Amino acid sequence: MNIIDRFGTAVGNQSLKDSEKARRLLLTGYRLQEKRLQFFSDRELPPSGQYVARVVMENIIQSLARRQKAF
Repeated sequence: MNIIDRFGTAVGNQSLKDSEKARRLLLTGYRLQEKRLQFFSDRELPPSGQYVARVVMENIIQSLARRQKAF
């Protein structure tokens, strides 16, 4: 089992028990992914695709970080 499967299982289990903890786990995972995209860009994507990936990641992080303003 790889790290992504383990993370998904952990978030899934926590969402049933404590939704706030699951949200924090997701937020941490997305922030780590954002850093990975920042330092190790996907070479198969053109620069415009890399830009879009970063923008989408920022929007997801903002909605998870400020959930009361997300809706």
